[in-house]
Amino acid sequence: MSNEESFSEDEEDWLDLDLGQPAAIKSKTLFEEQPLDLNTEQNVYLDETIAQQKKSLKKPALRITAADRKIRLQIHQMHLLCLTYHLCIRNLWCNDEALKNLSRIVPPGIKASLHCSSQKSQMIRNKSFQQALVALCEVWKRHFKITRSGLRKPWYGALQNDTLSYEPVSKEDFLKAAKALEGDRDTGSQLFVSLLRSLDVPTRLVFSLQTLSFRFVGASAEGRSPQISTDSPPQDSLEYLFSPSDSSSDSTASKRRRTLKPGFSSSSPVHASPVLEKPQFIDSPKPVFWAEVFNTSMQKWVCIDPFGDASSVGKPSRFEPSSSDTLNQMTYVFAVESSGYMKDVTRRYTSRYYRIMRNRLEMFPFGSDWLNLFLSKLKRPQDIYRDSDAIEDAELLRLEQAEGIPKNIQDLKDHPIFAIERHLRKNEVIDPKKSCGRLSTKKGVELVYPRKYVKLVFSADRWYRKGRVVKPGIQPLKYAKDKAKGTIPLYGEEQTDLYIPKPVVANVVPKNAYGNIDLYTSNMLPYGAYHCTHAFAEKSAKLLEMDYARAVTSFDFHKRISRPHYDGIVVSKKYKEALLQVASGLEWTQEEETHKQNFKMGVQLWKRIISGLRIRQRIMEEYS
Repeated sequence: MSNEESFSEDEEDWLDLDLGQPAAIKSKTLFEEQPLDLNTEQNVYLDETIAQQKKSLKKPALRITAADRKIRLQIHQMHLLCLTYHLCIRNLWCNDEALKNLSRIVPPGIKASLHCSSQKSQMIRNKSFQQALVALCEVWKRHFKITRSGLRKPWYGALQNDTLSYEPVSKEDFLKAAKALEGDRDTGSQLFVSLLRSLDVPTRLVFSLQTLSFRFVGASAEGRSPQISTDSPPQDSLEYLFSPSDSSSDSTASKRRRTLKPGFSSSSPVHASPVLEKPQFIDSPKPVFWAEVFNTSMQKWVCIDPFGDASSVGKPSRFEPSSSDTLNQMTYVFAVESSGYMKDVTRRYTSRYYRIMRNRLEMFPFGSDWLNLFLSKLKRPQDIYRDSDAIEDAELLRLEQAEGIPKNIQDLKDHPIFAIERHLRKNEVIDPKKSCGRLSTKKGVELVYPRKYVKLVFSADRWYRKGRVVKPGIQPLKYAKDKAKGTIPLYGEEQTDLYIPKPVVANVVPKNAYGNIDLYTSNMLPYGAYHCTHAFAEKSAKLLEMDYARAVTSFDFHKRISRPHYDGIVVSKKYKEALLQVASGLEWTQEEETHKQNFKMGVQLWKRIISGLRIRQRIMEEYS
């Protein structure tokens, strides 16, 4: 690198710095001479005020709590349900009887090719069907006109600023679009499904659900929309000082600022004559809605985009958007038939299914069960399960199992099948270390291990809270560093045994150093002991003068301080009946006392109401 290049790069970095000057200082001319002020106390006071202004101008740090994550997860689930309902409604509209007139635009030759004679060979029928689909797409693209943008990837910033450009469509608008053959790309794909169904071709409506993500991508990306902005770029601080006016700089000025070239302002700028531009509809190159047609000769579903190229027919890999596409994402892909039965076909259209799984509900422990329960209400019942459904399920399973080791390090993070050591958490370890592949990186060759070999390790105190104790003389699998406790040894589950507490002897409950008993799990209850969770259990034990211990079931952490959580007491089993009888009597006494207090308070309130009514009556009689 030359000296000039390094100098230019340093200048650009220096220009990007925020000097944090107050507005009063920025408004002054750069070379304006200021009188010397010898009043040091006033200077110190000004310095303190400037420092306070700097502190007040600092943006508060964005802290993401567990409640925020839970809210976003619930929003994701609700949005998934709403978009699925949207798909069902549009599929129901596609079955309308008024849309059967769409078949008038199809030439007779295409209709005959779609329903080829069964006497011909399988190869001829398959080729004729594929050619008919390609010809039908060309016919549809000539007749249907796209006039506005369709669904796109939503952002939380766009929702907060109310900048979503998509307008809802009613059934009347849908039928008008079918009559005029114009609308957005999504409506065109849905009407194309209606066209195929009017030709007696089994067709699915496929929808790539553009759900709101449950992840936090940062404050900078949350607040802005991925749409192309037409606003002028922000002014640079130095350009503001040298600028003769407060007007915003144009694109040429921003280019001069980047290239460090001087610019000269003109008092009478020359503007070009306005040109009437046609409105542009920005859509993703990949579709959100498309169709799947059942090929009877091959007994498989063929994907087709009515506005795509002929080469994309039957090629599911052509429908997956790139990771840099800000208008389209592929997370859930649902296909619904004319009968209303739905199926998750995401595995067919994505080449990296385990990568997008990080954005799906399956990454949570409850996610798979929740999603399966939700789809079980919409999928085809088992009693009408067809052979074609079995063939499709086998194909989707094969596609899932055929996905090998990712070649990208980032794709291996949180991968459900493979793992590498650099992505392990503090309480994770690989045991046994039997690798299943290798990956070349800048640091060298890294071994890839099956995810089933990743085990959780905890400290001896954490295992004790799980009802297990570390075996004597065992060596830890891993060491973790803690700021307060230093180096902590971690052990695996196979290095521990179940905790066996001391039994109750002579009706005396074993206690810890604090006079309580640890009862984190059910197996930590001593032999011959009874755990009573009655509200008046401790008070009853004191009245009966029996030996007992308060049960510590967990710890509550608040502001980095742990406090034990007590849940009932532990006594000898011999005292169970007496303890429950006394506790029930105390509870009955407490209820009676509460009833008397409520009755007394009710009488007092009623007396107050009567007194107020008498006073009102007397005032009305005397002054009315």
